[in-house]
Amino acid sequence: MSLLQSVLLTAGQLLFKLALDKAAPYEGIGKLWSCVKRDWYMWHGCWISLTVATLLWAYILRHFPFSVAYPLSCISFLLGIIAGAVFFDEQLSANKIIGIVVMMIGAFIIAK
Repeated sequence: MSLLQSVLLTAGQLLFKLALDKAAPYEGIGKLWSCVKRDWYMWHGCWISLTVATLLWAYILRHFPFSVAYPLSCISFLLGIIAGAVFFDEQLSANKIIGIVVMMIGAFIIAK
């Protein structure tokens, strides 16, 4: 369940970034609203993904100890770094890879 929540959270943020990258430079709420209307599928996908992720997060928090649930949310960091490399040609440096490996090991240890 935590993995699904992290996937939805990452998908929502990815769609948000893609929609913002397509938008014109911020010149007020009217211009932003016209971008939302033009690229409605990205914005709605973003809002739906983030809403479902938030509802899942509420379920997770209600049914699992916070000290277990919160560290497992670091899965979204891994997914975000992968999404950055795949969709935005961001570099996967050795430091990023080492940091993610250490975080995932920590999350695995805490979840046990």
